[in-house]
Amino acid sequence: MKKIYLIIVLFSLASCNKWLDITPQLEIRKDLMFENEQGFKDVLTGAYIRMARPALYGLNTTIVLPELMSQHWKPVSNTLSDYLSAFNFEETESKNLLETVWLQYFQTIVNLNSLLEELDNNKELVTPENYRLIKGEAIGLRAFLHFEVLRFWSDVPQNTVASNSAIPYVKEVTKDPNKLVSISYQEVMANILADLESAEGFLMPILFLSIPTMCSILLPLWPVLTRLSRILRTTSTISGRCALTIMR
Repeated sequence: MKKIYLIIVLFSLASCNKWLDITPQLEIRKDLMFENEQGFKDVLTGAYIRMARPALYGLNTTIVLPELMSQHWKPVSNTLSDYLSAFNFEETESKNLLETVWLQYFQTIVNLNSLLEELDNNKELVTPENYRLIKGEAIGLRAFLHFEVLRFWSDVPQNTVASNSAIPYVKEVTKDPNKLVSISYQEVMANILADLESAEGFLMPILFLSIPTMCSILLPLWPVLTRLSRILRTTSTISGRCALTIMR
């Protein structure tokens, strides 16, 4: 499998005209976004909004790719549905769709990594409970998104060789190509499990703080444990500790 690199191209514009220094209405500078607790919450919410768009779970990764690749429908010849059903990823339409999905997944992951970095650098801006909540949910979501990329771009589990190159696992905002190269399937799974267990560690203690907090934390905590259970079943490595954690 060829190594896959993520190439992040940054465009910068310079001008002496004052109007170019005005922040566009639909864009917020990073330092303004993370100037208070609400900004951190908004960035986390933004990750879910991006995921809900047609490029990902609003269409492509819930209806188009899984349904057609599972061959649940009779495709029309010489169309995208035909190419995907036949696992023909060389046609332009197939390539464009996969490129869109890939970029949207990793753009969401980059946003989460930026959130996590700024959260650690500005702990004083958020309450201890919300620090744990935001960090735990962001880490758990990062693990989930990598697992989804792995499902689409790696071999099926029964044909997987642990040492084979799979996908990148991106845990920081970087332009260093050496940190954006694909790693082995085994390493990806280890990173996913480590992130999910880390997320559990941040979220679980908040359950016992107060009833209002517990009600607000159950939503992000349950998906984390569900993802952990699903991934452990995929790799057939459920341990007693993890099974008890999921039941808890």
